[in-house]
Amino acid sequence: MARRLQALGHPTSLRAIVLLAAGELHVNAIQQALDEPLVAVSRHLRRMAQQGILRSRHAGNRMYYAIGAPWVLAMLSHIQQGYPLPAD
Repeated sequence: MARRLQALGHPTSLRAIVLLAAGELHVNAIQQALDEPLVAVSRHLRRMAQQGILRSRHAGNRMYYAIGAPWVLAMLSHIQQGYPLPAD
């Protein structure tokens, strides 16, 4: 569990989770919304997928990500109710 929480500990990861709460997105859509380098966004997404936080799928040459663990949405809702997420 500590590794899963550590994977969520970076602001880029949290911001990606907020985006993915609405549904599956292509990695480039996530990158554009976060306005971060693609390499950095991909690294965070891959790390969260390795921890089971996200699920990923290929469609042709595109990679899509979605939340893969229900507890993530519950945790996000709880955090947002008590503590607003940073705008970074």
